[in-house]
Amino acid sequence: MAKLYRRGTNFYTQSGSVLVGSGPNQSYTINQTFERPGWVAFDFLTNVAFTETTEIGMGHFIVEVNGVERFSARASYTWTRHYIFVDEGESIITFKTNDKYKPGDTVYIKHTVCTVFHEQSYIGGIGSITPPKPLQEIQNFKILDGYTRYQRTGPSGSIIDFEVVLTNTADFNTFIADIDNFTILKYSAGVFGGVLMPQDTDPQRKGPLYIVKCCLHSAERAGVGVNGK
Repeated sequence: MAKLYRRGTNFYTQSGSVLVGSGPNQSYTINQTFERPGWVAFDFLTNVAFTETTEIGMGHFIVEVNGVERFSARASYTWTRHYIFVDEGESIITFKTNDKYKPGDTVYIKHTVCTVFHEQSYIGGIGSITPPKPLQEIQNFKILDGYTRYQRTGPSGSIIDFEVVLTNTADFNTFIADIDNFTILKYSAGVFGGVLMPQDTDPQRKGPLYIVKCCLHSAERAGVGVNGK
């Protein structure tokens, strides 16, 4: 049975700045158990030197969840916030540098927060769920020297269409009032985190029932989901 979760309670916070490592193959690990699906949020700062030819180096800051790469950043970043959705159960979150990091290159993280999401148990049912569809538009541009240049517009990830069934007005009002909150959808195709876009929501009344057509815009790639599989 499909379930919908919305952002809930922080249960782990680490405010101070932590050095992940200086140089190659350094790591810092957090081990947390999520009672329900949720996310790991963190700020990261990378200082990566250019190569001798003034090119961006191949050093990557990588974040893995249970051994699966879920995020990667190349080159230098000022403090940047990032969110990774995770499924329920134990999550071993590893922040690390790859073997291309130079001895003077560094990575820091801070303001790490683990948040568990709450199941929206008042929902009468979730149906008409489509498989995740790639959320990316490819545009091609012809150029003079004989090949076509491609450019992706918009965010990567996927979209999932589905319908929510609500059995009374109070539950409908509760759902609509919080429609643009962060959301996790768990169903047969996997676990996907993202947001419901109000402009893509179509509420309808059928007798005593409310049927709300929704579109989840997820940062997870189609076929991957929050568990990286």
